[in-house]
Amino acid sequence: MLVVIGVDDQGRKHLLALEIRTRESTQSWREVLIDLKSRGMNEPLLAIGDGAFGF
Repeated sequence: MLVVIGVDDQGRKHLLALEIRTRESTQSWREVLIDLKSRGMNEPLLAIGDGAFGF
């Protein structure tokens, strides 16, 4: 499962993506991030992973 949570300038958290995938691969993350970009998400100021493969 791939989860992307964003935090706005007021400190509020928002669920941006929740994807059920068979692997946490680089390709899976790439597809999720491309989808977020296509939906209008700006480039993040900071990205943090949990140490999973592919991020």
